[in-house]
Amino acid sequence: MRLSAAEADLIAAALGLEPRDFIERYTAVTADRRSLTLIERPDGGCIMLSAGNLCRVNAVKPRQCRTFPEGWRFPGYETLCQARSNAET
Repeated sequence: MRLSAAEADLIAAALGLEPRDFIERYTAVTADRRSLTLIERPDGGCIMLSAGNLCRVNAVKPRQCRTFPEGWRFPGYETLCQARSNAET
């Protein structure tokens, strides 16, 4: 889940963290080194999901999350995205 600097700041504030602490704890640099991305839980889920799979930062979630699934449609998306596949069944 890519993050802009503004999104990282908003999420940090929502979690009560300083931006630097949030970045060190919950993000990684993308492979192209152009932005940050949220890290995943060991099971592959979003690190911002609670134990009940609810978004802990729903009010300030990144644009990429807000546009899912409509903004994610591309050939083969259904094989890559378990959430979409499960929602359709």
